[in-house]
Amino acid sequence: MPEPAIGSAIASKVFSDLFSTFAKNILSGAGNQIYSALTNKSATFQAHLETTFERCTKIKTLLNRDEPAELLDLYVNLKFRCGDKVFDDYDVIADIPKRKTIVISGSGGGGKTMFMKYLWIALFENPRGKIPVFVELRRLNEVTTDKLDLYIYHSIVDSQAILSKAEFDAGMRGGQFVLILDGFDEILSEKKTSLEKQILSLAYNNSDLTIIISSRDDDRFLAWQAFSVFHVLPFEKKRVIELVQKLRYDKTLAKKFIERIKKDLYDKHRSFLSNPLLATMMLLTFDQFADIPEKVHLFYEQAFDTLFAKHDATKEAYKRKMYTGLSIDVFKSYLSYFCLATYYDEKFELSESEILSYLAKCLKIENGSAKPVDFLQDLVESVCTLQKDGLNFVFTHRSFQEFFAAYCLAHVTHKHFDDIIMKIARRPTDKVIMMLYDMKKELLEDEFLLPRLRALRQEIENLPADKRFLVHYSLLLKSKLSILVDNHPSQKFLGITHSRESDAAYLIELTENLYPQYFPLGDVRINRYKRRDAKLLRATLPGEMLRVKPRLEINLIPDATSGRFLLEAVEGKQEGKMPTDFEWLSESGYEDYCRIEAGGISTVLKGIELHQEHKEKAFDTLLGIK
Repeated sequence: MPEPAIGSAIASKVFSDLFSTFAKNILSGAGNQIYSALTNKSATFQAHLETTFERCTKIKTLLNRDEPAELLDLYVNLKFRCGDKVFDDYDVIADIPKRKTIVISGSGGGGKTMFMKYLWIALFENPRGKIPVFVELRRLNEVTTDKLDLYIYHSIVDSQAILSKAEFDAGMRGGQFVLILDGFDEILSEKKTSLEKQILSLAYNNSDLTIIISSRDDDRFLAWQAFSVFHVLPFEKKRVIELVQKLRYDKTLAKKFIERIKKDLYDKHRSFLSNPLLATMMLLTFDQFADIPEKVHLFYEQAFDTLFAKHDATKEAYKRKMYTGLSIDVFKSYLSYFCLATYYDEKFELSESEILSYLAKCLKIENGSAKPVDFLQDLVESVCTLQKDGLNFVFTHRSFQEFFAAYCLAHVTHKHFDDIIMKIARRPTDKVIMMLYDMKKELLEDEFLLPRLRALRQEIENLPADKRFLVHYSLLLKSKLSILVDNHPSQKFLGITHSRESDAAYLIELTENLYPQYFPLGDVRINRYKRRDAKLLRATLPGEMLRVKPRLEINLIPDATSGRFLLEAVEGKQEGKMPTDFEWLSESGYEDYCRIEAGGISTVLKGIELHQEHKEKAFDTLLGIK
């Protein structure tokens, strides 16, 4: 385990001194091509490292938006779960050289990006002969290239660089870089599949390369067999108290808040206080609201109302003027239009001209007289919803964008409701639809879920019930099946996975998230299906194929004409005779999984319809209407 004083040297030195030490550490590992090249080229990385140093050691938060705070002054150590074991952040950092490929997974506001920056600081301070490269993946959304390695290369060297792409590639193959890729969940949905394939290819084709990725929780990581997934654990009470003590806030209020946390607040509102972002927002609202709501969307609204009313969280009584002069209800409406439009377009980072263009269109909807430039100033200075990030702007936290997008759909406009929800449903890790469900459940059910689920139920009922079911169900969901043989030393796997692309597939995933009680697919049953599939594959595939290293992926596509699965492609070295008939998949646990999933749609529909019928009858009884 490394010394628990990460950043202690950084806190007392300027970048130039630190870079000198860093370069010596890197160059002491000479003995291969990239290090030899770097002997005279270490300055190639200096500009990138200095920019990253500023980005990782300085942060702005809800409570310090006028000037950045030192990350190390605010950082609270995290805990993680991987499998059945619990790790602290020192353990994770110490494990990186051994594991090499890691996913940091957690909910929004849980501290993932703070940890990724903390990790970069730790590796810059003690690089162990490797160069840490911090990449914010959302910036890929704004560039024309989809090639991750090319984007990383141009991110760390300038146009005059004397380090060639070939030398960079050699460094990747030789494991001389640690890639810290932050925010996989912020990638545009149409780019995500390509990026996923590139990340997996980098991992499998460069066995010495270290890759750490952060993202919101996503089921796709279950199929990343070479990656260890570390789940960020919620804050315990003592960590919440440590966080509040470190925040730059009115000390009297912070002390009262801590007293309440110790007394009863943490026990009553653990789901909020165990999340760093929500804990900070609760501190903001503590002196304004006596009661803390149970629903997260009400909590976000309270936090925004506090920001609007006070404008400066560091001073108890200070109130900054609003540039637009708008009342809070009107301001919320325009802000919600802006958040829905940018969220719909998957804009998480915007230039000033882009923001002003969006705001002009939003203000025009209600014939508003406010100026876009004044509204932008209010968003940055008065209510702390946006903050400057280099030349562009980002949301203080993306969850604010999600909340106001849901608010717009629930309270401001229902136009194009079905189309908007269907597009949003393709981002299952986001919380817009979940918050909308809490705000206006019947609206979501009446205008989107019921019509679409009824149509889907009819399509499912028309599927053949015999051995052809899995093929036709896969056609309906535009599924591709993969038989995966992975003999990677860290995590061996033998089983069946899928990728799905149709609206029906995303509708099913959304329905499972909203109504999990109707889908009896718990971990115990799913693990039983996986064991059955592994047994079936061992009995079906030739032994040479089962022993392929590091991995073999057999991709299958459903064919409507023949009613069978056909071989699409094979990734990896093929050993032994490839099966030509895949009818045996009808005996798999994966097929049973699909049948239960399909049956859940009818059960959900019945549940919604019965609930609505009961409400209507009860309302009629209340008014005495028959």
